[in-house]
Amino acid sequence: MPVIGVAIFCAGAMDAFHTLAATRLVSAMAQNNDLIPFTWALARVFNGVIMILAVSIFMTRRKVSTKNGMISVLLICLLLTVLGYLLMHLSITSANLPQSQFPDATIKRPYDVLPLSLYIFSALVIYPLFIKKHRGIFSSSLFLSAFPAITLELHMVFGSQRLFDSHFNVAHFLKIIAYVIPLSGLILDYIQTYKARLKHHSQLQAR
Repeated sequence: MPVIGVAIFCAGAMDAFHTLAATRLVSAMAQNNDLIPFTWALARVFNGVIMILAVSIFMTRRKVSTKNGMISVLLICLLLTVLGYLLMHLSITSANLPQSQFPDATIKRPYDVLPLSLYIFSALVIYPLFIKKHRGIFSSSLFLSAFPAITLELHMVFGSQRLFDSHFNVAHFLKIIAYVIPLSGLILDYIQTYKARLKHHSQLQAR
């Protein structure tokens, strides 16, 4: 859970950077017409990739000690932080970003096809395997969060023709839901675990 939590946090930080760049609260070299669609696609790819990697860590049966586990979490935190920073730095210092929005084409945003594929792969393969191995509220919430993520990318890939149109706004709203679902699952899972430990402690005292 700490590893997946860190992955979600770093993905959220990348999305926050996209928002700051779009509103020009972060100084950037490129124009908004190129910057906003590119940083959106970059944030979504980052989100899809690191979530697959974070969940895939738990597909093996190998167990580690608490000390080694903490070291692994810290290393993963450092790696994701450095990677996120490098991607953000590259975006705001590049004067000529590639065109990523084509209003007259069937696929309006080709760069968003990759994160759409990643979310579909997660929903069909990664998350079901994770639920099978680690059944619980949190694993189920990750699976459910893939559906608003897929839907928002469908809005962007096939619907959004320009910045801040209805598809663009719907996608940003669905992005919030895609973060709220695993957060809610994490909170509920911790509550369930806490209640189970209290019950177990009470049973031990009653003996």
